Amino acid sequence: MEEMKQYVNCAICGKEDRQVPFATDFSGNHIVLCARCGLLFRNPQLDAKQQIEKLYHGGDFPVQKVEDYERYLDHLAKRKVLEETFQLIEKVLGRQGRLFDVGCGGGEILYFAKKRGWKVEGLDVNSSFISKIQNMLQIPVYSGTLLEFSFEEPFDLIVLSHVIEHVQNPRKELRKIHDLLKDDGILFVSTPNMGSLSSRLKNIQNRLKLKRRRFKHFAADHHL
Repeated sequence: MEEMKQYVNCAICGKEDRQVPFATDFSGNHIVLCARCGLLFRNPQLDAKQQIEKLYHGGDFPVQKVEDYERYLDHLAKRKVLEETFQLIEKVLGRQGRLFDVGCGGGEILYFAKKRGWKVEGLDVNSSFISKIQNMLQIPVYSGTLLEFSFEEPFDLIVLSHVIEHVQNPRKELRKIHDLLKDDGILFVSTPNMGSLSSRLKNIQNRLKLKRRRFKHFAADHHL
């Protein structure tokens, strides 16, 4: 299929008249800065369907056997940051309940939360990963994008772990999440910080042409 890229307005403020060229990465992606709201994004970009078909089908699953998979997940679950994150969420929420992991990938968060007592469900666009999670862990995982789904019961916790930067319309996604959450539910979001000291230093290195693969840290092929 021929790739068809299109120019888009800023996904946050919706404007198109204040886009400032920021960088061109090693793959030829043009990254612009919205001078109105500060969002960095690719422009032009593939439409959502082509983006999913290009990037998120297939791939290498971490392991192939159930016992190896559980050992792999148990090892990840020992990470202190995951334990501390759920302790904080449960303290603020005051309970465990229904968890929905959007962009659940290899199922690490689903597995960890289920062992803590949460009732978990997941969503991803990678069908090969989904089938393995369902077969190995017996956890319900749905195939598709968030905007395609509705549920009868709201969720206590929705997780977007390194997902929000991948979607082309974050505002629509967040409005959908608002509808899926209980009134006192929690949305947990983690995302790269392009204003961090590390990212700013990498920007300087790239502008000084000290990096062979220019602006690789933006991972623009995968991101907004």
